Amino acid sequence: MAGTAPPAESIFPIKSLRRLERLLCVPREELRFLADAAEHHYRPFDRFRPRADGTVKVRHIDNPVDRLKSVQARINSRLLRTVPFPATMIGGVRRRGPRDGASLHCASPDLVTLDLSNCYPRTTNRQVFAVFRNTLGCSEEVARLLTRLTTRQGHLPQGAPTSGLLSNLCLLDLHQTIAGLAASRGLAFSQYVDDFALSGPGARNALGDILPMFFGHASARLNRSKLRCCGRGSRQEVTGICVNRRTMSARGPKYEALRNRVRSFDPNASDAGTERQAILGAIAHVRSINQLQADSVVRLAERCGLRRDGCRDTPDSVRPVGRAAGD
Repeated sequence: MAGTAPPAESIFPIKSLRRLERLLCVPREELRFLADAAEHHYRPFDRFRPRADGTVKVRHIDNPVDRLKSVQARINSRLLRTVPFPATMIGGVRRRGPRDGASLHCASPDLVTLDLSNCYPRTTNRQVFAVFRNTLGCSEEVARLLTRLTTRQGHLPQGAPTSGLLSNLCLLDLHQTIAGLAASRGLAFSQYVDDFALSGPGARNALGDILPMFFGHASARLNRSKLRCCGRGSRQEVTGICVNRRTMSARGPKYEALRNRVRSFDPNASDAGTERQAILGAIAHVRSINQLQADSVVRLAERCGLRRDGCRDTPDSVRPVGRAAGD
């Protein structure tokens, strides 16, 4: 997407370090120091997540910390969020969530979903530099500094506040190409981080034209094992949400796993407080999809020792804010 002009509403281009430090309210000396010492501001770890089939998925988290994470958050909120993204690009964009993308595909006769493999690790610092320099029009000095602050070991770091929107920008040319083809065929299309969904009559027939678009794209290697073509007679799912009917549903392996987690909750366990907050956050996510299902889990939770008021009025601090790429 090199050479694409930034949208008119964006605060980009940023041509000088003086403007950059004013926008971020961080002195350039500190920005340079953090860029030079960035590797010392990560605390990587591995996250283990049980799958519905009984296996365990291991995800490496780069985990920026301290002042670097704070500066990344400012780059995200004060710079990257000013860039308007297409309505069909959902992940990482303010006031858009999984429900918004799934709602585009409800009650469709045909649904195709595609998933990218290792989206963040495959997005290199060269691609990120090209986004800042060519797409957003920054000076070379500013683009280089922002790239060093938002990448680690040559790629986008998993867990950094900036990685979602930078990934979107690196995939924007691919997104717009697919969106154009979908519109020409009367199909619905959405992208949530590394998940692509296409629906409508004959959606699977468009695969022959769409799959070649991924070939050769630096950030977009398809995970062939997750390619799905679903008709009305099978479970249609977008970002973990069932869309077979006009009313979205959370039913499926993840919903049943939540109910089992509630049943096994022990209010006397040493980690009961942490587990309770995690369950409440999951219930809030279900509520955003289907109120009746959430009410059902709440009633079950009450019988298992979780307070009704906590389930009904989940604090903002435990509401889910989206999922990481590749989930």
